[in-house]
Amino acid sequence: MWQCRPHKTYHVVSAFVAENQITLGEITVDEKSNEITAVPELLDLLYFENAIITADSMSCQKNTDIHEFAYAVRKHWFIENQLHWCLDVIFREDAACARKNNSPLNMNILRKTALSLLNKAKYGRLSKKRIMMFKASLQPEVLLSVLLSLKK
Repeated sequence: MWQCRPHKTYHVVSAFVAENQITLGEITVDEKSNEITAVPELLDLLYFENAIITADSMSCQKNTDIHEFAYAVRKHWFIENQLHWCLDVIFREDAACARKNNSPLNMNILRKTALSLLNKAKYGRLSKKRIMMFKASLQPEVLLSVLLSLKK
């Protein structure tokens, strides 16, 4: 099997809306250790009110109410399962070979957009999403139904 040459890894801090399954914004950081400063920078770029914001343990520095915390944990795991895991399993993001200039970041945005469209079209389980992606690559009418969120 063909393998990629080693290349610089980009770490992306994303603002993901669990209810809508869409990424609102993202900032790249050179190393994982820089996430803690990138989170406030990303949040300053967005407008939101009456929202619970979760982050992985690297960004957490504040105590909260236990019920609010439990709700936030469930939403955070939703992000892990519905975004990060899907990007890796459906799109094989961890094995991606894009490495020149901004291509890794551009591909990251395209993958998240494609995943959002597949979710919005409500094709259901992972295997169904993979099948629809394959069909969309071969049949223009299927591609159009995914792009326009039409379910047959």
